[in-house]
Amino acid sequence: MNTKQLVTIYKDGTEVFEGDMFARECSITGEGMNEGWVINGGNMYIKYEDDAKAFVEREWGMTIDEAYNDDEDSDGFYYTEYEDFPEDYQYKIVNGKLTDIDDIDSPKVISLNIDEIPSELYIALLSEFKAQYNLSESDAVVDWSITATIENDNN
Repeated sequence: MNTKQLVTIYKDGTEVFEGDMFARECSITGEGMNEGWVINGGNMYIKYEDDAKAFVEREWGMTIDEAYNDDEDSDGFYYTEYEDFPEDYQYKIVNGKLTDIDDIDSPKVISLNIDEIPSELYIALLSEFKAQYNLSESDAVVDWSITATIENDNN
């Protein structure tokens, strides 16, 4: 059972979840793709066969089979399946949208010493900490720090 949040269903019925990774973005549908047609050495990517057929007929005046067999330009049109290697992935579903991985901000990590925290917050945190770890009120916490990971939600 997938516990990630379903964000959309693609044209072919594929369910897409928050955090899913894709190698390329389809130039026709804008959907993430891990297999499909590459046009002109990567200037364009097409996920679905019916879209690829329509493109080569409209743009080049030939069938998809003729485009495959066109010896003039072997990089002009081909089908590929991207392997499941992390370096292949260029896109990720973030906040329900296909997002270029290079555009995702890395989380910021902030560490604070306990003496930098307002006393009311310190008392509440200490009380929660002791309760979570079944410590008595007389148990002393002699050294601690707080690390917060902050994710930018601008995507």
